Amino acid sequence: MRVKVLFAVLLAGVAVVATGPSAGAATAAPRALPVPPEAQSARITDLNRHGTVVGSLIEKTFPLSRATAWVDGELRPLECPHPLSQATHVNDRDQVAGWCYGTDNQVKATVWQDGKATVVAPADAEYSEAVDINNRGEVLVWSLIRDPGAPVYLARYSVWRDGAHSTAFEGPQGRLSDFAVLGEGGHVVTELDGKILRWRAGRTTELARPANAESVYPVDVNVHGAVVGEARDAAFAYRVVVWQRTQPVDIGTLGGAGTKIGQTNLSVGPWINSAGEVAAESRTADGRWHVVRWRDGVLTDLTPDAADARAAGVNEAGIVAGTLTSTANGPTTAFVWRHRHLTELPALNPGESSSASALHPHRAQVAGTSGDVPVVWG
Repeated sequence: MRVKVLFAVLLAGVAVVATGPSAGAATAAPRALPVPPEAQSARITDLNRHGTVVGSLIEKTFPLSRATAWVDGELRPLECPHPLSQATHVNDRDQVAGWCYGTDNQVKATVWQDGKATVVAPADAEYSEAVDINNRGEVLVWSLIRDPGAPVYLARYSVWRDGAHSTAFEGPQGRLSDFAVLGEGGHVVTELDGKILRWRAGRTTELARPANAESVYPVDVNVHGAVVGEARDAAFAYRVVVWQRTQPVDIGTLGGAGTKIGQTNLSVGPWINSAGEVAAESRTADGRWHVVRWRDGVLTDLTPDAADARAAGVNEAGIVAGTLTSTANGPTTAFVWRHRHLTELPALNPGESSSASALHPHRAQVAGTSGDVPVVWG
């Protein structure tokens, strides 16, 4: 899909570091997270500062997604009147955001606290999801509202807090982007009618559109309002761009056709930290995808020896997590990168594939899977 370069290759800002598995780095043994016998597999989506892990269980008898959390390594089901539910984010208050299928056959934005569900859907919504949550207890809710006089639904992004909604963006479905993000500073970023917009506390700022971009997908926003996203041109070539204020900066490539972030990953990030460091994936001149870090205008290849790699996020300490393959068609291996060293994380069983899905916000703790088993390293 991503076959053509959108902008000129920016090799001048590229650095390569020797990051083979570090002999001096501690390798954390994986700790399996319990799953009920009816579960076939698990998808891990987020991890907070207390080590609480959230995600969804996929059942054996019918491929339903059921929201769940693991607190102190113990399984904690998240209540929902119907088996169909999903948990996507958890904040440092142990509030979990996602959605739950209600008794009225409607998908409803939901926040769980101690396993108990609170519906945070707007009263006029026919469909809603809690798509993000921050440590202030603010929840970004995407909802669809039926407009009797219009041929399409009205789409809305609102911020819920303490029982009240503040509308950030609203527009006909199809004109308001399906992608929006909420930051720790209360910023909401999305695309509406071709404009990239950043909202905070009722004030909206337009961000300049990257040259030749047919579409832009905001992926993350940090506490200061700096935004990272993907820009796609007419040939479906993707590049990663950063807005520190209102002008976009292309982070460059490793010499290949494109750089990507977020939208092709199961991880929810974070993709940009408060220092402005970005984790992404870039294609090399010989066609491999490598995990990169962008900081102060310099793009660094964190997995130069990998046959293929994908990122899972970057935290406040500048630690990057991801998954790599050492040989073509070989097993995948979860890893963490910190202090210029890459550490491969062991699987539960020798030769088994592992993957990183979520990263602790401040330290080198990673949640993911080993085989089909959810695990935590660190």
